[in-house]
Amino acid sequence: MKREIKKSQLIHLLNNLDKRSLELSNESIDEIINNAFAELSTVARLFTDEDVLSTRDYYDNGELIFTLDIHSDVVYVYDLYLTVENQDHNIFDHGINKITDLNCIYRDNRESGRIHVDLTKVPENQIIDNIVIKYFYTPSATDNSIYMDQPTYVATRNALGVALYDWMNDVDRSMQKLAAMKRTGLAAVPNDPEDLLEPKPSMFPRGV
Repeated sequence: MKREIKKSQLIHLLNNLDKRSLELSNESIDEIINNAFAELSTVARLFTDEDVLSTRDYYDNGELIFTLDIHSDVVYVYDLYLTVENQDHNIFDHGINKITDLNCIYRDNRESGRIHVDLTKVPENQIIDNIVIKYFYTPSATDNSIYMDQPTYVATRNALGVALYDWMNDVDRSMQKLAAMKRTGLAAVPNDPEDLLEPKPSMFPRGV
């Protein structure tokens, strides 16, 4: 189960690791937090998010072929599809009608956070209402909050230690935390993102 972790809690972790962090400026703290998540992202993909974007304005403006830049810190888009208008939006309810045709929606081959959409390739009898993009990303100090489970929290704590001691030029402690971060980071990786673990459709009619 994931819980919300705020920036103040990350700073508290830094202070518990080493009281010298209390003397650092806000800018230095932000850089250490950013470095910690960057270090952790080289070991494991642990943080997921999703964007659900309405197509209404694109249809209204006659803009049927377009490109989306979804997030500057996207590591990898792991699920990408269009939803058909008037379909049930609960993907766990017998399966939503997804369009994943690469002629209609696809990832850019150079920019990890860039998506290309071509609504002219959608079957004529179907109108798209949403673009759904699910991705791994690297958090930063500017995020208001981050959601993580307990194994990810432990890995994050070790990553903060790596970045903090590296900042303080304490090589021995930084290397110790690096080894711990790699071990706990890999242990925290799920087999699949939780929203891909969809239950199989029911054999019974809706409402039974």
